[in-house]
Amino acid sequence: MTGSEIGSRDDSDSLTERPEYRSYLLRLWQADAPGEGPRSGGVAWHGSLESSLTGERQGFANLDELIEFLRNQTGMAVEVEGNQNQDDIAG
Repeated sequence: MTGSEIGSRDDSDSLTERPEYRSYLLRLWQADAPGEGPRSGGVAWHGSLESSLTGERQGFANLDELIEFLRNQTGMAVEVEGNQNQDDIAG
C-alpha cells in the first residue's frame, strides 16, 4: 500500500466489522454532590461517552458507572463483592 492509498482509505466500514475495536469521545465534568453545597467540598465527577462510530451517547452519574460500562464493553467485568471466596469470609 502506498502513502496515498493509506490517506484515501475509508476505515469506517472496516471498523464497524471489528468487534474488538471501540472508540469513544469522553466528556468529564464536576458538579456539587446531592445535598452538599460547594462550600462543603462535596463534588462528584460525571461523565459521558459518545461512540465515534454510531454517535450513541451514554451518560454516567459517577466514574464508577463509567468504568463498569467500559469493563462490560471489553469483557473485563469484575465480579460483585458479594461473591467473595468463602475462605475470605471465614478467615
